[in-house]
Order: sequence, then structure tokens, then C-alpha cells
Amino acid sequence: CAAFLGKDYAEAERLFLATAGEAQQAVPTKTADIIRALELAARSARKSDEFVRAKEHLADAEKLTDRQRNPREWADVQFAIAIVLLGEEDAVDADKLLRAVIEVRTQIFGPEDPETFKARPALAWSLHLQSRHQEAEAEIRQAVKLDEKMLGPENPETLRTRDDLLKFLLEYKSADALIESQQILKIREKVLGPEHRETLASRDCVAVCLRNLGRLSEAIQQLREVLKVKEKVVGTDEAGTLFDMGNLADDLVQTGEYSEGESMLRRACTGCERILGPTNGLTFNYRRNLVLTLAVQDKDVEAEAEAREIVKLTDKSLGAERQFWPRTLFGAVLDKQGKHKEAEAQFRQAVRLKEKGNDIDTSDSLGSRCDLARNLWYH
Repeated sequence: CAAFLGKDYAEAERLFLATAGEAQQAVPTKTADIIRALELAARSARKSDEFVRAKEHLADAEKLTDRQRNPREWADVQFAIAIVLLGEEDAVDADKLLRAVIEVRTQIFGPEDPETFKARPALAWSLHLQSRHQEAEAEIRQAVKLDEKMLGPENPETLRTRDDLLKFLLEYKSADALIESQQILKIREKVLGPEHRETLASRDCVAVCLRNLGRLSEAIQQLREVLKVKEKVVGTDEAGTLFDMGNLADDLVQTGEYSEGESMLRRACTGCERILGPTNGLTFNYRRNLVLTLAVQDKDVEAEAEAREIVKLTDKSLGAERQFWPRTLFGAVLDKQGKHKEAEAQFRQAVRLKEKGNDIDTSDSLGSRCDLARNLWYH
């Protein structure tokens, strides 16, 4: 579907549902076509984060399947339902469905068929969401082993499965994650070349692993090199390039390179505002980091102006009741300059916003209340 490939997911969903309707009206009814169209409509809805609609489409498809009559068709729909559940982080129910899918596909195709083992990374993710990390790692390593055997170690699908393994390792095995990321990078440089997008993404992962291990100087060097290539290959006005700018800036600031970090953050902010818009989440993230970087350099006037602008933008674009962190940030900048009365007003507003959202006992809410208490003590 051209609309799906063009990322017009709402239109794609509409077209797939229309196709399902046409198949329903055919004589005789084309049940297989209805099921496939509903699956694609669900996938389109999921791409738009419309998980409720996706589940509705798949529930309609599920009614048309029968495990005994057509186990392959049944397994395909169950797999699609499991993926939607994972999107909602309903890991327990997804786990049950995925195990049933693997069982059926193993009976039909065998344990090493692509149809069988493509469900294993999803099962690994469900285990990960349940904090069953060792089981998740074992499952994904088995999938990697099967990919290497059936497709070869340099196959793109094998490397993508290794990327899934890397995601798990990043969270709780930093040293292993670095080794895995370096191995993946070496293969991609060989197969795809040093300037391919997937190669550059792998270099980003190596930088993340180095940062997680506290090896910031090496991470900075890696990001400098990646950023130089990205600016040459895809340009500066590209989300991945800007993301690297922001990460490099953060690392520079952490190592005390405030001036260069500030400069890099300003470039990232300007680029994000231009291509993503001034109210995009990534734009706000970099502007917040810029405020903190200015404050740590005692550039308080600039920090205050930047924080004040963030409050104005978030209140206007998202609604004052939905944002508390800009006021906490603004209050901290004011407090630092001895403007305690103005800071108190911002802290009180932040606390009210959090408590209005029933987040009284969250760490963010408690942090806002601590900021207010500290302000009152100084005041």
C-alpha cells in the first residue's frame, strides 16, 4: 500500500479496512483476504500508536480464524495481537500468545524455520518487560544462533537480531554490550561500508556503551567521528545528526568542556527547532540542557531568559496543567540568582501541577516539593 509506505498510516488503515469490506461482500466471502486486510489495518493503527483500534481490528480477524482448521492463519493473527500487547507493555498476556505461536509454527514448519524463530525476539522482549532478564537473554541468543546458522552471520536480519540482543545487554551488562556493539560494527563496516546509515547507527551504539562504562573521552571521540560523517552524508538538518550533536554536547558538559558543550547544544537546539519545531520533545530536551549548561557557567541572565521562554512555549503548546518541569527548572535558575520570591512562585506552581495530576508520591513530585522547601529555607 502506497499510503503505508509513505507513512500516511491513517489513510493506510482506512484503505485496508475498505479492502476488508470488499472481501466481506464478495461471493463467496474471501475470508483469507479479510483476515489479511484486518491485520494490515491493525499494523497501520499500531504505527500511529492507536493500540485500541489495532486490537479491535485484530479481534475481528481472530473471530475468523480457527487453530484446528488453519493453524498457520491462526498463529499469524495471534502473533500480531502479541505485538500490539507488547506495545502496551502487557508482557504477561503477550508471553502466553507468543509461546502458543512458537508451538504451532514449530509443528507446521519446524523449530528452525524463519516463520518459527522470528517470534523468538518478541518472546525475549516480553520476558525482558517482566524483568526475567536471564531468560530473555537466553531466548534472544538462541534466535541469533539460528539466524547465523540459517542466514549467515553477515545477513542483515542476523545483524538486526543481534541489535535486539544489544538492547537487552545495554540495560544490565554494560561490558558485554560494548563487546557486542563492537562486533556488530565490524561486520557492518565490512558488509555495508563506513558511511552506511546502519553502520553509523552501530557507531552510535558503541558510543552509548562507552558512555555507560564511564569511558567518556572515548565516547566523545567516537561521536565526533560519527558526527563528521553524518554531516557529510545526510547533512546537518537530519534527526540522527542532531541527536548525535545533543549526545556529544552532554558528554562534553560532563567532562567539564562547558564552552564547546554549550556551542554544540545551541546547534542542536537551532536544528531541532528548524526541522522538528520549537515545541517538539527533543527540542525542549536540548533547551533544558542548555539552561543547565549556562547555569553551571554562571551565565545566569542567559539561563533565566532561556528558561522563561521554555515555560512560555510549554504553557502555550501543551497547556500549563500538563507541564511541571519547566517551572521547576525556571525556579531553580531564579533561586540561584537570589530571586527567591519569584522562584517560590514557580516551585509552588510545579507542586500544584504534579499534585493535580495525582502524582503526589512520585519522585518528581517529591523533588519539586524539596525544591520549594529549600527555597523557603533560604528565603
